[in-house]
Amino acid sequence: MFQPKVRGEQWELGASSHAIWTGVRLVDVLFAAGIQMNAIEVTFEGMDKGTRTDMPGVFTFTRSLPVKEALNPDILIALYMNGKPLPFRHGYPARLIVPGWYGMASVKWLHRIKAINQPFIGPFQAIDYVYKNKSSSSTHATPVTTIRLNSTIAQPSDQAVLARGEHKLVGTAISGEYPVVLVEISADNGMTWQRASWLDPQESYSWRRWCLKWDLTKPGTYDICVRATDAAGNVQPELADWNLNGYGYNAIQKIRVYVD
Repeated sequence: MFQPKVRGEQWELGASSHAIWTGVRLVDVLFAAGIQMNAIEVTFEGMDKGTRTDMPGVFTFTRSLPVKEALNPDILIALYMNGKPLPFRHGYPARLIVPGWYGMASVKWLHRIKAINQPFIGPFQAIDYVYKNKSSSSTHATPVTTIRLNSTIAQPSDQAVLARGEHKLVGTAISGEYPVVLVEISADNGMTWQRASWLDPQESYSWRRWCLKWDLTKPGTYDICVRATDAAGNVQPELADWNLNGYGYNAIQKIRVYVD
């Protein structure tokens, strides 16, 4: 959805799902293993590997977390997904789950965990999964970490044709750092806003569904927008921060519907 578009898979509103994870706390494993005081990062190596187009060699998918982050008691070595053993495509037999972060941190097919005393600079951390613009060098790129404040409209769909009468707008909102406390809807392309109601209680690291009853009495074209606000007062932006790799898109979503 970035303009201009960036190279790569065009996810649009995809690549997002919701699950319940069960496993062992990473912090318990690190303490049981006797992590040393001089460790500054913890690396997580998956069993998947392959070649790259930008450098020679074969590379495993390996990421790291700063020790301070790795000791977060909510980080799991997950063994179960929705009450059943992990499916292969989701990382069987074990995967890391770093809640509140984008998925690249939650290494699948977890093979090896290693505490290190120097910064990790593997290609899936230093080259990929960083925010950079056209003028950025690799040393000035910013790492992709927590999920940016975002909200989406699930119903109605863009370009839908609706009959006059009462309708229900439904969608989701999420943020990786601070909980979402407010979702607002505009039916006039952002000129006025109306507060939505919650369908779910607040749960850490989970998206939250919202809804709004909408009474349509006049035919016409309606441009609907949704925006979220978190507990720290951050408001979803009108425009997302454009970057070369197309990460972290979180601009206010807009759809158009037609009422007969």
